[in-house]
Amino acid sequence: ALVEVSATRFIGYRPVQTSDTVGIDLDLSDDSGNVRFTVHYWVHSTEPVLHKRVDVRNTGSAPLTLLEMDVHRLTCDRPISTGGP
Repeated sequence: ALVEVSATRFIGYRPVQTSDTVGIDLDLSDDSGNVRFTVHYWVHSTEPVLHKRVDVRNTGSAPLTLLEMDVHRLTCDRPISTGGP
């Protein structure tokens, strides 16, 4: 049986900064807490590119198979800034 899993619970965040990189790591989980996601966003000072990487972990006892993942859609129940005036 196919099960759709959504990262609906916000756990926390960590700012990331080095001499030439700035970013943020977002920790999320599904409603059960058994599937954890860490979404990494970062930019380098020398590149006009926003990088993103998503780590997925199954912390439950039942095995899961990840068939596909929509990493482009981000919704939030909190106010979101568009970054400009």
